[in-house]
Amino acid sequence: MAGLVFAAACDGVGSPRTSGGRPANPKESGKGTSDQDGENDPDATPSTDPSSVASGSPSPTPSPVVSSAPPASGAGLKLMNPRVMVGASVSSVTDGTTSQTFKDIIVKEFNCGQALWYGAWGSWPANGSANFEKVSAEINWLRDNNISPHVHMLIGSDFYAPTWLKNGGFTGPQLEAILQGLIDGVMDHNDNKSKVDVWNVINEIIEDGTGHYCSDVVGNAMGWEADQSGLSGGDRINTQHPVFIRKAFEFARAKTTRKLEIRDYLIEIMDWPKHKGMYQLLKHMLNSGIPVDAVGIQGHFEIGHSNATAALGDRGVRAVTSKFKALGIEVHITEMDHETGGQAWSPTLAEAQSTQYYDYTKAAILGGASRVYSWGFQDGRDAGWLPTKHPLPWDENLQRKPAYFGWEKALLDTAN
Repeated sequence: MAGLVFAAACDGVGSPRTSGGRPANPKESGKGTSDQDGENDPDATPSTDPSSVASGSPSPTPSPVVSSAPPASGAGLKLMNPRVMVGASVSSVTDGTTSQTFKDIIVKEFNCGQALWYGAWGSWPANGSANFEKVSAEINWLRDNNISPHVHMLIGSDFYAPTWLKNGGFTGPQLEAILQGLIDGVMDHNDNKSKVDVWNVINEIIEDGTGHYCSDVVGNAMGWEADQSGLSGGDRINTQHPVFIRKAFEFARAKTTRKLEIRDYLIEIMDWPKHKGMYQLLKHMLNSGIPVDAVGIQGHFEIGHSNATAALGDRGVRAVTSKFKALGIEVHITEMDHETGGQAWSPTLAEAQSTQYYDYTKAAILGGASRVYSWGFQDGRDAGWLPTKHPLPWDENLQRKPAYFGWEKALLDTAN
């Protein structure tokens, strides 16, 4: 989600009820008004009772601790598997609305975390006046707690754009200058360019259903470049690619040597056009010298939905992760959650959710994913993101759900 926003929300993007993938609501954990944290022991037994759940020189990336024996259950997700880093988005950790228990869970469980910045909602009131104080505070907090910072995001759909950018009628050269100014600004602020380990540069620019680029895109005024993917036939979804993609990654690389990532949702099903569009874009970027280091698979699904079934099948997330990794780039699961959709929350559904967390995480790691994040970690915390759909591994009172133990077991089972 969010950041400098050159792409409008694509026509045909499915709602959570129709796609079983990424819902259309904001994905800024902590952006909503909910600030219920709970002060319970984070190591207490999990809650499955429906009544308990509300309807210069950068420092080195921390490494997971490796021991000769498997760590005990509940010791911390970051300790479970030396092959993968584990984290969550943590956008509310410095805003005064979170409890010490909330912060302690992050420090205990995770060795990487995503700090969020969105151009809309007052963060970018005019060109040249973007406010980076919040995201910089989150970056500093993560580093102070030996957690690898990962920033989401710089460029995305118009849903997350300020009105002045969406409606400004800017020319291509003007947009290029705005883009460079934003990237230079967030990188230079707080010396973030040397503090952040991964930058999500571009997010959600490929249409559902077709694999083409979003049609209503402000950045298209910067022009197009011919496809250099080398693909043909049904694998060549697009004949050209937006120039703003190249420019964004080049501006970012000019500022930092850290990892640069592109991400989207529902790209982990190999036969779907959206996956083919992303794979073609990555091939084009690599073949034409655009400095991309990683691809992010968001991982938003409804429990038991047909899309989840497809993602867990033979040509789903494991095969796709392996296919992306074979390009020589890292693969991250960036926004994993598994929500109820229209189903009533119950102990039975909690167990089904646990199984889906297990299956998805295990498949991704076996395919070669090096980072696995949940999209937040506390149910009901963000009023703007699935607040009554119970998508996350901790309940509203910060008690671990069966989903936590499904995630934990997948990490343990793939550790060797």
